[in-house]
Amino acid sequence: MIDIPQELVDLIVDGLQDDKKALRAALHLSPSFRSRAQYLLFRAVNILYAEECARFNELCRISPSVPPLVRGLRIVAWDGQPRPDSDKLRLHNLPNLDKIYISGYSAGRNCVIPWVSASAIGPQVSYAATSMKLEGMHFPSAQSFRSCLESFARLKTLTINALLIHDAKSIEDVSSAPGPPIEMLTILSSGMRNNHERAFVGPGSAKTGWRKPFGLHALRKLQMVFFKLGLVSQMQNILDITRDTIQEVSLLPYSEGSDLEKCKDNHILNLSRVPLVNFGPLSMPFAWDMKYLVKCLRKGAPARLNITIYFDEGGFEDLRVGGTWMAIDNAMRDKGSLLCFTVKLEAWDNEDTIKGNLSVLLPKMHSAGRLSFLFTKDRIPVYQGIEFDPGSLGAD
Repeated sequence: MIDIPQELVDLIVDGLQDDKKALRAALHLSPSFRSRAQYLLFRAVNILYAEECARFNELCRISPSVPPLVRGLRIVAWDGQPRPDSDKLRLHNLPNLDKIYISGYSAGRNCVIPWVSASAIGPQVSYAATSMKLEGMHFPSAQSFRSCLESFARLKTLTINALLIHDAKSIEDVSSAPGPPIEMLTILSSGMRNNHERAFVGPGSAKTGWRKPFGLHALRKLQMVFFKLGLVSQMQNILDITRDTIQEVSLLPYSEGSDLEKCKDNHILNLSRVPLVNFGPLSMPFAWDMKYLVKCLRKGAPARLNITIYFDEGGFEDLRVGGTWMAIDNAMRDKGSLLCFTVKLEAWDNEDTIKGNLSVLLPKMHSAGRLSFLFTKDRIPVYQGIEFDPGSLGAD
């Protein structure tokens, strides 16, 4: 029998990574095929509690080589079945788990799952994870949300989307545990409603007004995506309490003309003392978002502003006529800030033409040497998030 070099075996098996059935078949071949197939099958795992948890635990028990392979875990809580016994849900120890994604979405609706917490998936699993995304989740109180996060002692990256806290009243105990050392917090769409920032900030002291952050004492990057102006005051609270550590803020608003017409002072972010702000207009036309940016810059400009845009000649002209470019030029020049444009190029775009147009539209920044450009033909990511490969369980 001819021995096949492991490098060649890996190439063969890697070619099957999108075919789960073929990978499962490779498990029954020689040990060299089995080890690579196991790695590809179990580096990211999907678990449907009611259907998959017991089977996955049994697999880990009879195959000790599997648990160390799991790096990503996606847990989908399905509310179409009775609430399971949490003891039966306790997952096997996954020593190298790094990312965990807990979703409460089912059949297009949110489900109330206060039982989905770190305690249900085991202390070893919780302790290992450094990145987590909570989506479509309901928590009965702000304290229950904190209790969930407290179990993830090494958590550094947290993304929340469509999170609902039923009782978001202030937490009275301002001397509670500091929470995990979250370095990057991403708030998506309706991720904060009903004063949910208090789950992170708390009420503070009645005498001093000082507020103790929960889980934000090490925050360096804050991403606010698809947010509406009504959420700004909550986000400002988070931004204010992390001024000493925050290094980067990414803003992707979703504003409309009617929103700007009703815009009040507490709807405008104060970005002063922020070292770097990334701004990506999302609304179409993006003039509304750019006008909102002007309001923020007038209130307080960051040290450096990076605007990510897709070049649109008509849109640029609309902003010129409306005085938006002039307002940005004046606000940034007066604050002594740096301005950089990241421009996604299409096949017909010309770098020199775009650079020349923007230099004319922003003459003060250009003459001061504080205007720069970055051109790319690659897709520009909207925000930095947690990505998971399709897991092995529950797949065809």
